[in-house]
Amino acid sequence: QLLQLAYMRPIVFILNLLVVFLSYGAYRFYKRQISLRFSFTQNDWFGSIALNFMTKYNTAGIYDSLQRLDLRENSNLLEVCIGPGVGLEEALRYQGVKVIGVDVSKDMVELSSSKIAQHIQDGRAKVVLGDVHNLSFIESNSIDRIFHMNCCYFWEDVEQALKELLRVLKPGGKMLSAMKYRAIKKGNHDPAIFKNTDPESYLKSLEKVGFVNIESSPVQLQSGCTGINAKLGCPVSSRMHYTAVFSSKTS
Repeated sequence: QLLQLAYMRPIVFILNLLVVFLSYGAYRFYKRQISLRFSFTQNDWFGSIALNFMTKYNTAGIYDSLQRLDLRENSNLLEVCIGPGVGLEEALRYQGVKVIGVDVSKDMVELSSSKIAQHIQDGRAKVVLGDVHNLSFIESNSIDRIFHMNCCYFWEDVEQALKELLRVLKPGGKMLSAMKYRAIKKGNHDPAIFKNTDPESYLKSLEKVGFVNIESSPVQLQSGCTGINAKLGCPVSSRMHYTAVFSSKTS
């Protein structure tokens, strides 16, 4: 029996080691798949997890951001990286505001379009499968307000994307870039997916391409959120924070 135990010990050790390696590998695979769905959301199992996470922890910030943009009747709002369409739905609650939503994911374009189908039919909304690096389907100097949340991390070329956003923005128009740099850094995400996570670099790129009146400030939602839809309830937690970066185009 002692001899059998002696033989079994290295086998048990190897099996335990194998379990550890397999568990670590599974975790790495899971984390990468979720990160990929954040950058390009698809309608699959990993995508549903990413969507639930985004909806839970981004909704309050989206409501708050749109309220800060001072949306006015007959103004045009462009949102890039629309995800499940929470921002488009909220913006359309502001009287007379028209919206254009852009996303690289066909699944997110279809999901968002289904949520605001009546507004699309009425001519107040348009959802486009497209890339922020090439907004050729939008006329220059035609957009009053631009909004994006948790979007610029995934851009291949930040300056090119910002040049396009500046081109379509009207003189005197405003853009709000909402990011969660603290959460991204804490999450230790794959830099091959989350390519742009330096806030200072983003601010410098805004200035370089020609945006003016650049202001960055942290926002921590403590007990509720502002916005047209806040009255329906907007629970928040310690994770309901973002950095609001305002910029505009010279009049």
